[in-house]
Amino acid sequence: NPGPGIPIQFPPGLFVGNARVRVIVTANGDFSQQGNQHIAAAVGIAQNVTNAGFDLRIRNSDCAAGLVAFNWMAVLETPGVNQPPAAVRMAILPHQPFQNTCTPGDTPPDVTAPFWKPFASTPTVFLTAGNLFVRFAAPAVGIALNQQLNSFTLRARNSGILGDCMFYYAAVGQDPLGGGSNQNLFVDTGVVSAMGFNSTFVPGDTQSLPIFFNEPFLTPPIVLLTANNVDATGHIAAPVGLAQDVTPYGFNLVARNSDCAPGMAGLYWVALGCGLGCG
Repeated sequence: NPGPGIPIQFPPGLFVGNARVRVIVTANGDFSQQGNQHIAAAVGIAQNVTNAGFDLRIRNSDCAAGLVAFNWMAVLETPGVNQPPAAVRMAILPHQPFQNTCTPGDTPPDVTAPFWKPFASTPTVFLTAGNLFVRFAAPAVGIALNQQLNSFTLRARNSGILGDCMFYYAAVGQDPLGGGSNQNLFVDTGVVSAMGFNSTFVPGDTQSLPIFFNEPFLTPPIVLLTANNVDATGHIAAPVGLAQDVTPYGFNLVARNSDCAPGMAGLYWVALGCGLGCG
């Protein structure tokens, strides 16, 4: 039982009025482990999001108990208003094969991803599974490990049946000379209200729908997804989001329940793209 959630507060005055804040969360393993405990492949749910904060609810999709920490990012679009450049590194990681959950091979070897330019401070990494160059995308849960100035390590565990999976990532930090290196960064966001999910491994545990960007990107962007409880009632499901068939115009949002109980959940999505040389 993941409980009611961990309260997260935004800095006072950061978002005012009826701000349409979108929240993205990703599990991380960068903490001091006690007794070398297992790092759990946990699914985060951003609940009760307001302009003041949100509740982080966490459910373990793993077959083993363990510890986990979380990264979080709050995003607010400002249409027509240019913001100072952000220090963001974005990329697509190669796909890997995954065996069925709870069997050997459900967690392939870790992959270390170098940044094209180091950060001045430890960045925060966000991950979402996808199907680029993959016939059947496994609903893998990504964990950001060893977040460093010049790289991080991806650990991913399958929460469903066997298949391949690749990952989109965005790392956010500070540039060595201050300011940001992404002069041409464009951001689009949205929210999908609650959908019904059956229990995991029961027909109806997966939902999908097309998402269209408000304006087209120059090239296919990096897409990040996180479950929410917008308009949900009753038990809140813990779906794993997959960004499939991403184009400059939109993508197919797929979500599969990792929960052993039926319930409802929606999803936030954030797309980040840019012109030549800013990624």
